Amino acid sequence: MTAVYGARSAPAGSSSTQRPTAVRSEVTAPATARAPGVSPARTAMRARRLMRLAGAYLARLIGGSRRLPSRGGLALIRARAGMRRACARARCRASREPCRPLALAVCILLHFRSPVTRRILLVEHSETGLVGGSLTGLLHLVRGLDPRAYASTLLLYEQKPLDGALAGTGCRVLVLPASGLGRRVPVRRTLDDRAGRLVHLRRQAGAIRRFVQQVVPRARTLVPLLRAERPDIVHLGNSIKANLDGVVAARWARVPVLAHEKGLVGYGPLERFWARGIDCCVCMTDAVRRHLVSQGVRPRRLAVVHDGLDLARFRPARDPATVRTELGLDADQPAIGMAVNIQPWKGQDVTLRAVAALAEEFPDLVCVLAGGVVRGAEPFAAALDEFVHARRLGGRVRFLGPRSDIPDLLSALDVVVHASVLPEPFGRILIEAMALGKPVVASNAGGVPEIVVDGRTGVLVPPRDHGALAHALGTLLRDPARRARMGAEARARVREHFSVERFARAMQGIYGEMLGG
Repeated sequence: MTAVYGARSAPAGSSSTQRPTAVRSEVTAPATARAPGVSPARTAMRARRLMRLAGAYLARLIGGSRRLPSRGGLALIRARAGMRRACARARCRASREPCRPLALAVCILLHFRSPVTRRILLVEHSETGLVGGSLTGLLHLVRGLDPRAYASTLLLYEQKPLDGALAGTGCRVLVLPASGLGRRVPVRRTLDDRAGRLVHLRRQAGAIRRFVQQVVPRARTLVPLLRAERPDIVHLGNSIKANLDGVVAARWARVPVLAHEKGLVGYGPLERFWARGIDCCVCMTDAVRRHLVSQGVRPRRLAVVHDGLDLARFRPARDPATVRTELGLDADQPAIGMAVNIQPWKGQDVTLRAVAALAEEFPDLVCVLAGGVVRGAEPFAAALDEFVHARRLGGRVRFLGPRSDIPDLLSALDVVVHASVLPEPFGRILIEAMALGKPVVASNAGGVPEIVVDGRTGVLVPPRDHGALAHALGTLLRDPARRARMGAEARARVREHFSVERFARAMQGIYGEMLGG
């Protein structure tokens, strides 16, 4: 490409030292040979610069390493990734000068070029051994992106059971080798509370130690991968804090980085410092955005985009009656359930206490708990099992483990429960249940009130309050007509506000702004 570009920039056989002479001869031409106010030297310089820019841009498209010139008078020079508007401005300028067919041709070809496919590298850092809401959101995004404009690659920190979720999308899946994950540094859970200054110093020392021993090695592993993949944008699929190694690696590799903030966690000086270099931080709810601002996190741009659901794919494959039969439920037997991975902050223990409180009024009530046990949450799962046996709830509670048929399972329930004891950034299970026309009872914290309209699409209750949860469940179980009304309104709300098409359009708009298109 360079040879062709050089051949078009200067006649064959001529040297670089001859071109200034040709320019000077044009400058000494009689004034009558020039159009008023037009310098032939400047015209020739513009034509050569246009050709150099065209060559550099084409080299960029085919994967070359030539960079665009850093100086110049044309607006074309300022284009970084997308050059559409710059080419239009340059074409208008060139058209005001006589005898510029070459410059005009280059500008017109660039302006009406075929759409360029941009490479998006989506990074999912979780190492729980399970597919959670964060990864599920990325999978929905991949299916919603325009394949003509964006080519996506998914980078995982461990192998995940995707079960053909990306079939037909053209998305490649990469798994980071375990040897490149660095050494884990456990977080100290107990600190000396007798001296506030000592506590602060020890906390900061621990953060620095984790950064040096865990974040930096992972970032060093990611940098060669980024340089090999050459993405136009690195999309980090979770919080800035969790993906700090990705933030550092993207800055070192000089790749635009987007952080998809999906957590309500505390931030220290290190995270706040590196967050300043993030090109855009997308918050999944306004509650997350407010939390980031309160933590002093200042990326270059903050945006709020609610996650979406692929309604065409998320639908039950079997009749609810068939699923209920498989679960051992009668047609009119009340059934509630949760479909989230088992870990302490998800509040399965609160739900079980509510079931125990409802046992007298609803003796045939069944609660199903679907979801795998997150790595490290085995003691919590054992405590749940002990509670079930101690309260003699064995016939009322079903632990189903990980399920790939979540739409089928949710469609067989009367009410879906969300009982997180900590503020939930979003709660994907909420929009999944609502899309199937199921009312939800959810913890009133975090981003949940942005999804569930209290009294219309579900009922909001205080977190950790199993009594309030039991009361809300009892109210809905007694009133099938109210459940039906709530379910219908919930389905309409998801279609209007939480579709994957709306989600993908918003993300593509942000990608375009980051790329200058």
